[in-house]
Amino acid sequence: MRFQVPQFIESETKAIGPLTFTQAAWFGIGGSLIFIAFTALPTIVASIATVIIAPITIALAFMKVSGIPLVTYLVKYISFLINPKKYRYKR
Repeated sequence: MRFQVPQFIESETKAIGPLTFTQAAWFGIGGSLIFIAFTALPTIVASIATVIIAPITIALAFMKVSGIPLVTYLVKYISFLINPKKYRYKR
């Protein structure tokens, strides 16, 4: 008996057009922050906030470091900074 083995196990399914659900969520969060900035702040300050928020949103949605998504990489980095680094020998 032969069984079909899935080819692309590690890739996420595309939920909204060419984006996965997590990528779409990051764009939704970034878009919401930009919308709030334009409604609550003056136009020049909101434009500066947009220039800062948009690249961060794109990086969080698409960028991978050593094959690991940027969000996971940042969480592990912060965990490394916070956790103690003294190791004690135990028999």
